[in-house]
Amino acid sequence: MSQVLLRLAARNLWRQRRRTLLTLSALAFGVLILLVMDSLFAGFDDLGSRNLIDFETGHLQIRHQDYGDDGTSLSMDHAFRDAYLDSVRSTAGVSAAVSRLTVFGQLHTGREEYYIQTVGVDPAADPQVFPLPEFNAGDWLTPGEFQMVMGGRAAELLDLSVGDYATVVMRTVTGAFQALDFQIVGLLHTPHPKVNRMTAYVPLDVLQSGLLAEGMVTEITVRSDNRDLQGLQTQLAALAADRGELEVSTWQQTAAAFLAIGESKAAVNGIFLMLIMLIALVGVVNTVLLGALERTREIGMLKAMGMREREVVGEFLYESFIIGAIGSLLGCALAVLFNAYFVQSGIDFGVLVGDMDIGYPISGVVFGVWNWPLVLVVFAVGTVVSTLAGVLPAVRAARRDPIWALRQ
Repeated sequence: MSQVLLRLAARNLWRQRRRTLLTLSALAFGVLILLVMDSLFAGFDDLGSRNLIDFETGHLQIRHQDYGDDGTSLSMDHAFRDAYLDSVRSTAGVSAAVSRLTVFGQLHTGREEYYIQTVGVDPAADPQVFPLPEFNAGDWLTPGEFQMVMGGRAAELLDLSVGDYATVVMRTVTGAFQALDFQIVGLLHTPHPKVNRMTAYVPLDVLQSGLLAEGMVTEITVRSDNRDLQGLQTQLAALAADRGELEVSTWQQTAAAFLAIGESKAAVNGIFLMLIMLIALVGVVNTVLLGALERTREIGMLKAMGMREREVVGEFLYESFIIGAIGSLLGCALAVLFNAYFVQSGIDFGVLVGDMDIGYPISGVVFGVWNWPLVLVVFAVGTVVSTLAGVLPAVRAARRDPIWALRQ
């Protein structure tokens, strides 16, 4: 009997091809959008996390407890004597560690002024933690030389190129203003927009000397192959225990705002899943209810010939099931095809938004991420909700009196 009901349901849906196809298309489109957006959001999270670690935070940082990246706190007030670097490097689980001196200054080109984050780095050791030379168009820094490697976007805005000179005005440890002249030897084009737009790198020894800050840094950054960052954090905190104003932070703690944005992805997915359920409910109820109204006499005839109410209900539930299963399967299949392209080729996000800050430290090509469990969940939810959506109109149609139905 089930096979007979299934054939009847398929035939009845095919009789109203336009309505059936519209319902299937709406459900498939909702599933497609949900799965593709989830893939791209996961890609944003993955690229953003890698950019933070590779270009900004490393895995762990030793900093002054009041240190921040808002510009106002990037000053010599939060510098400390670099007495821990060798001990940090010898700690188990530390792959590499470097010291940096980061201050906020005003860059002058002779024509324009531009606020920029100036970072003093050890030219030899810094690439062990931050892979900046891989994204540098030009030469890398030389110790003791007044050279600068700056973000390519900042250079473009200021009409600067390799070989030009720029002056950076900063405050020394005594609070006095100091102007240092640098020759631009390289331009950076990284996946991190902050580096491209507002950061310049100079030799650490030159910056320390110019700011009267010999041996002082604002952070020690660690690269680690240890997955237990909290355990390593505890070990490093013990090294700086004699300096109560210093603290050790993991990249997750430093990037709490970014991670909060990433966590909101779950709420977005929930909203889209609810929209899919709403599409399924409205579309399937509409399709089944109209089908029941159009086939009132047919239903009456079937009941007069001995078909029981539960069998009538079963026929309409089969219709709902077919719509939900095919619509969800079609949406999942299209999503897999689209996502295969995003995973392999990605999408150039920089072309879409340019330099606009959207809370994600990303620029350039973003690749999709496979999430097969979600594909299965969405298919199951779409099918089940569509089937359940047909219950009420099916019961209503089955309970009609066959004599009344035949008179319609």
